[in-house]
Amino acid sequence: MKKIVYLLMVMGAIFTGCNPIEDINNEIDAEGNQVKGEDAFTMTTADYADLVMQGEDDPVDYYELNEGFSDIDDAKTMLPAFLAIKYQYWGEGSSVEVTFNLSTDIINEEAYTVSSQDYADLGFNFGNFSDESDFQAFFAFKYPDAARGDLVELTYQWWSGSVETRTDKFILLSEWKKTTQFSDEDYTAMGQGFSNFSDEEEAEFKIGIYLGLLNPFAQTDDEIVTLYKFYNGTGVEDKVVPYVYDGDKWNLMENTVKFGLKDGVWIPDNTIRYTLVGADYDYMSAQLIAEPDFEGPAENMGNFGSFNIDIDSDNYWSPEMLLTAFDILLDNLNASAADGQKYIITYKAYDGNNVITVEKKLIKTGGNWIFNTEE
Repeated sequence: MKKIVYLLMVMGAIFTGCNPIEDINNEIDAEGNQVKGEDAFTMTTADYADLVMQGEDDPVDYYELNEGFSDIDDAKTMLPAFLAIKYQYWGEGSSVEVTFNLSTDIINEEAYTVSSQDYADLGFNFGNFSDESDFQAFFAFKYPDAARGDLVELTYQWWSGSVETRTDKFILLSEWKKTTQFSDEDYTAMGQGFSNFSDEEEAEFKIGIYLGLLNPFAQTDDEIVTLYKFYNGTGVEDKVVPYVYDGDKWNLMENTVKFGLKDGVWIPDNTIRYTLVGADYDYMSAQLIAEPDFEGPAENMGNFGSFNIDIDSDNYWSPEMLLTAFDILLDNLNASAADGQKYIITYKAYDGNNVITVEKKLIKTGGNWIFNTEE
């Protein structure tokens, strides 16, 4: 098994020219201090070229060749060392959100026809599928050890008012995805003389436009995984390209992971920073006033747009009261958040003399939001 290592070469002065954080670094250099910074960027061709896979014999530049990572874990393994150089002057508590591509290479491909026994084993008593979620149940049952890049051409029975036999290709990415394929007429409509593309950039550009014509009623965040024919100079192969709709157009799907600097090491961090606005105080106030068991000064918080943390005040907000309010707010802001999701809430508080800015760290645990005391 190939061992992946990150090769770093530092020659001369780093971060010169049009580096986006040059001014910050120069200032830090002069002061001899570190700063707590926040940034977000999308990996470029040059960035991928800096990530090198060392083979058993000769180095194989997988990342430069594919301009992407094999999976999320690969990105989480490779990016910390990269960030350590890119943000070498940043200090504890800094965070960077990195957007990157994931491999959509087809690693293994096979054809399979769902049998009567398969339907029976899965509890589909009518011998057919009738809902998109049925496919996830089938693949989990039939291919429990599948890996990213496995593709199955599946023939199955589908109920849509009557039973019909269908054949579709499914690929395992973050989960099993049914692919959208193109007919001869589709390739012609996209300006191709043959039923394939021979240029990847042209294919990705034209398919994105064509999806808009095929899906006039798409909703924001809708996803489509396309599979097109590509002529590589010697033969035709399948290429998989996922798209996501941004409300206006179909874009190539990218992936984002946030990293935080802790104890001098960049680690994956899903923390979302959120600053309360007036509407948030109003929302929490209204919800808490309607709660018969809540005994805190909810109306006071709504009126002043802040929490009173003066312990000697009659309107004092205890930590338990604050947590109740934040739990209500976060359930409204991010109802689908999974366990482990972190937030840093910034809010206004009155300490008896002044209105100050305060931060609280929270994490979702067991379906509830609690204060995050581990960091």
